[in-house]
Amino acid sequence: HRAQLARHAVQGLAARRGVRAHAAARLARRRRRRGQWEEPTRVHVDGGGQRRWAELPDRDDLSLELCKICAERSYQVAAADVTRLPFRTGVFDAVLCIAVLHHLSTRARREAACAECCRLLLPGGRAVFYAWAQEQEGTGAASAPAASQAGGEAAAAAGGYSGHRFPTQDVLVPFHVPLHCVDDPAIRELANAQPGVPAVAVSAAAAGGACHGAYDPVKRSVVFQRYCHVYCRGELESLFDPLVAAGEVAVEQSWYDCGNWCAVAVRLP
Repeated sequence: HRAQLARHAVQGLAARRGVRAHAAARLARRRRRRGQWEEPTRVHVDGGGQRRWAELPDRDDLSLELCKICAERSYQVAAADVTRLPFRTGVFDAVLCIAVLHHLSTRARREAACAECCRLLLPGGRAVFYAWAQEQEGTGAASAPAASQAGGEAAAAAGGYSGHRFPTQDVLVPFHVPLHCVDDPAIRELANAQPGVPAVAVSAAAAGGACHGAYDPVKRSVVFQRYCHVYCRGELESLFDPLVAAGEVAVEQSWYDCGNWCAVAVRLP
């Protein structure tokens, strides 16, 4: 009899907790509809396989190796394609998509990535996007959103200091990996045996292996060429045009910051 009473008590407690959780979720939805934005309770990081954003555990990345590192650090991470994310619709208060969009080679994939990030948001949730800008002039400090909206070129001249110059929007950007981080034996053996050998010679010698990088004897690193599509003024915001036309999101603000074009999209009720 006592065991039966205990079961009933546990069931009643679970039911009350379920009602309270449902009421809290309803209240949160009402506050979002009224524009009463609270501190984000669940933030997702797209392309979050790096060490940054350590305080945000929910993330995805296309790199399996980076996902393994995140898993070892107890992050909740999924190996995923940004255009087809494996998460339910409307489960996050905020999404960060930093330095991801400029690695997508077609406009269709860029629009799909933006749509997927916005799909994850609860009504009233925000998604923040950063992508490399073609306008990289100047070495000043980051510009404010209002300043860039008033004049994109002037803001770019005041804020860019990535160290790159992009003659066109579709470019290959060198990515240096220190030699001690490279596990390709062909590159390592040749580089260590002949530290002064030209990069082209090392690249040709290792062409039959898995590594397609070129050894830089000056920096003692292997150089890989990464594809990037850099954005001109107004292009990043235009990726949301289909979602805006459908009444799903609104572009809340856009600005130029440290050699990047940036935008915030808010999910509409």
